[in-house]
Amino acid sequence: MRFGCGLILTSSRCITTSKGHEPVAHVQIAGSVLQVSVSAGGVLKRAVPQGVVTLKTRACGKDVPSRRMCVWVDVLANDTVFRAILVWFKVEAYRRVLVARAVIAAGAAYDAGLFAPELRDAAALPGPALALEDDSRQLRLKRSLRPGDVALRSDLEPIPYVVRNQDLTVKIVTGAILIEAPGVALSDGRLGSVIRVQNPSSKEIYRARIVDQGVVTVNLK
Repeated sequence: MRFGCGLILTSSRCITTSKGHEPVAHVQIAGSVLQVSVSAGGVLKRAVPQGVVTLKTRACGKDVPSRRMCVWVDVLANDTVFRAILVWFKVEAYRRVLVARAVIAAGAAYDAGLFAPELRDAAALPGPALALEDDSRQLRLKRSLRPGDVALRSDLEPIPYVVRNQDLTVKIVTGAILIEAPGVALSDGRLGSVIRVQNPSSKEIYRARIVDQGVVTVNLK
């Protein structure tokens, strides 16, 4: 997302940035509509050479709305860059985000029914908010949320194939022989990862690879 800056050419030898104007625009990003309000932070006066003066703006590297953003303004005199001015803005960017209806514990699977859409200032959030159109299936919360908390994309992570203290089916392979035994996961794990598993009877701890939800394998040579 790029923000232009309101610059006023007051004469052939001086440019002034506007102050006090707060344009409001509706900007569409990845399917979501943001209501954006931008206000310049002050007045700048710069002398420029005689001739044809033009202004070109360029982004300063931020694509996600934040409370303060900026643009570089190149001042060209007769098609030659004379000066670059950094202009800062105060930004408010309102969009519909998902807000927790009640307390949601960390580790809980994402459930759309636990959230309600609300219009919030995305520029004031610590990170990108979870959008209504995001596919959040097979995800769980990394932190607990209180009523009114905005769900951030960084708050979610894929649900592991295995979670700590889960009862497992352990497939022990030795040559052409396959033996199945019970086990207990000592940590979370994703498909293909190796975790520590405990035998519930002998309490022996060993390492096994996750091959399916609730299923691990041990290869004995």
